[in-house]
Amino acid sequence: MRPKEPQGMILPFVQQTPTPNFDRPFLNEVKESFHRLWNNPDALPYLVATFLAVGIVIILGVLYNQFVSRRRYRSALPAGWFVDPGKIREIMETALDQRSKIEMRFLPAEPSRRSTSCSLLELGVEALTLELPDYVESGPSWLHREVECFFRVPEEKGQISFYRFTSVIQNVSRTVDGFAQAELAFPKLLHNHQKRNFLRIAPPAYLFLGVAMWLERRLPTDEHGCPAANLSSWGKPMFTYIPDKNGNPVRIANISAGGLRLDIERSAVKGREIELRVSDRIVILLDLYDPELERKQRFWLRCRVQNMQEDYDTRNLELGVQFVSVGRLAEDADREVRWHDVGEDGIEPLAVWVMQRHLELFREKGLD
Repeated sequence: MRPKEPQGMILPFVQQTPTPNFDRPFLNEVKESFHRLWNNPDALPYLVATFLAVGIVIILGVLYNQFVSRRRYRSALPAGWFVDPGKIREIMETALDQRSKIEMRFLPAEPSRRSTSCSLLELGVEALTLELPDYVESGPSWLHREVECFFRVPEEKGQISFYRFTSVIQNVSRTVDGFAQAELAFPKLLHNHQKRNFLRIAPPAYLFLGVAMWLERRLPTDEHGCPAANLSSWGKPMFTYIPDKNGNPVRIANISAGGLRLDIERSAVKGREIELRVSDRIVILLDLYDPELERKQRFWLRCRVQNMQEDYDTRNLELGVQFVSVGRLAEDADREVRWHDVGEDGIEPLAVWVMQRHLELFREKGLD
């Protein structure tokens, strides 16, 4: 069957489209001119110079594009991300000088996998060396496994920076003295999760297993003005939080290694003889859940009220407190607590707990 001819407006377009037609004489003339130019000794330097100039322009264009791309890449990185090898090494050297502990755990991270607190021993050109605790049993099965590490670096004026990186184990060995060591590939990316006095997070409610709060000036005191060591003499707490209980009047809004923020319902304060003031001291019993250890961590905390305000919408009382002392139960008495001052770096076990929970939230929800 004979195909149909183009119809309508298509036909004029087809009829007007020229058939490609190369001018053979013109091409031959260009070829001969180029051949004569190449064989002419006087013109050869100009031709070579032209090729060199074109080559230099191409090289400069490639370098410029790489420079612009690198700057665009760095400007596109999220705040607190370091990719420059010199900057990463500078931070790691500071951690080495400060003898900062490196918390390491295998990936993918699971609640049943605990982190291991290691010592940073050496920074090489392409690797870093960690010393492992005595109880850790390392072996060939560790080779080429991906790990996640985080550490904290004290800075000026009591500030602390938290860093995180991932790497691969390149080698495991033991020293002559029997200490286990792991060699990790030098990190290519370093995350600064938060640079402020203390990393502060708002973890889910299920991580809080219990809260009790006493007003210190209503507690019996010892000769130093601290709450009496005997817990039996304290009486009932002013506020409590018990999981799965209806009508909990107090909630922890956020927490750090140096303090926390409480949200107290207005109905719990109204009509009661409770007068809280800035600079008041309160004592908090705090039970936190540790998913890695699958058990609770208990903290006895003496706090100073730093600020307080009433929420405009709910009329709830918002209380910001700073930790001034941490209590530890006496070994010879289960119901007696001994108080120890909190330093500039806050409470170390609480700092580790906060950082681990922050990393979990970062992985699950992409928090920065």
